[in-house]
Amino acid sequence: MYVLGFKEKLPSEVEPLDKVKERVTADFKNSKALEMARSAGASFYNTVTNGLAQKKSFEQICKESNVNCVPLPPFSPSSTSLTNLDERLSLQMLQRVSAD
Repeated sequence: MYVLGFKEKLPSEVEPLDKVKERVTADFKNSKALEMARSAGASFYNTVTNGLAQKKSFEQICKESNVNCVPLPPFSPSSTSLTNLDERLSLQMLQRVSAD
């Protein structure tokens, strides 16, 4: 059960464009970057599935697609540390992917 009480009512106001322009622009750029990343990921997924069906190796598919293939050290969801891990990756990221 929740009980809410209001001390006072705040008047609504529309912020001027100058005040929100930078925030809106940054949000738009982030949204477009996310959209482009998802599109590139989906396209590469199709390339990989088609390439594997043609008996190509994953490394060969990456090379043909100009995508860097990053070898991963062996790990498990219960691993607590990894050595020689690419700086763009984290153990937590790998554990999330392996759990899916």
